Amino acid sequence: MPKTLNEMVVECHEASRSKNWHEREACQKPGVVPLIEGGEAGQPEGVDYDRVGTLIALIHSEASEALEELRVDAPDKRTFQLYFAPDKDGTPKPEGVAAELVDVLIRCFDMAGALGLDLDAAYNAKVAYNRTRPIRHGNKNL
Repeated sequence: MPKTLNEMVVECHEASRSKNWHEREACQKPGVVPLIEGGEAGQPEGVDYDRVGTLIALIHSEASEALEELRVDAPDKRTFQLYFAPDKDGTPKPEGVAAELVDVLIRCFDMAGALGLDLDAAYNAKVAYNRTRPIRHGNKNL
């Protein structure tokens, strides 16, 4: 059975915490609790907004890496599909636009976990709202 968004949030956030990405001193201002602690879900107490901004920037960086996959000089190296390239120690590392988009999702899910967000509810509400919008709403070209 497919995982829900909230199950992926828990999985990604727990993986991030297990690697100490939310425990390092650099991730918190003095006297501020980790983002996951305190307050009700979606309204954590003592939020380090600089850290939240950093998490958003990391999401953006993964999207930029997807773009960089398309900017390589050799057209035969451009790929949307998943491929593997050796990392520093020779271990096959997933690469390509698909891998970078998954990194975007992982970063989003981790951030949602840190903030205690219910992405299932947010997704359903947003998709339902978007269905009510007119075609090419906002008259934008892109």
